[in-house]
Amino acid sequence: MSDKMTEKALAIVSAIAAEAVEALQGDVSLAVEIVEDRINFLVDAELIEVDEDSEMVRTILHVALDAVLDAIAEGEDCDEDECGDCEESDEDEDEDSDERAY
Repeated sequence: MSDKMTEKALAIVSAIAAEAVEALQGDVSLAVEIVEDRINFLVDAELIEVDEDSEMVRTILHVALDAVLDAIAEGEDCDEDECGDCEESDEDEDEDSDERAY
C-alpha cells in the first residue's frame, strides 16, 4: 500500500480493520495466552531470558499472522485431508453439478 493514502482510503481501511479485529479478537486472545505460556515455560526452565519490555509476544504473533496469510494466499497447496477446511476442488464441484442435473 502506498504511503500517500487518501483520507477516504484510510477511512475504508480503518473500518474494515475494525471488523477484522472484532472477528479475530477471541482467537488472538487465545494465541496470546499460548505464546505467553510457552515463553514463561522457557524462562522458568532457564532456557531463555526475556526482558519485561520484550516485544517477543508481538513478534511471534506477527510471524504467525504472516504465515497464516501466506497459507491463505497459497490455498492450492492445502491438503484437504489434513485440515478439512478447504473448499471442494473444481473436479468435485463438476461432479456435484453433474449429479444435480439428473
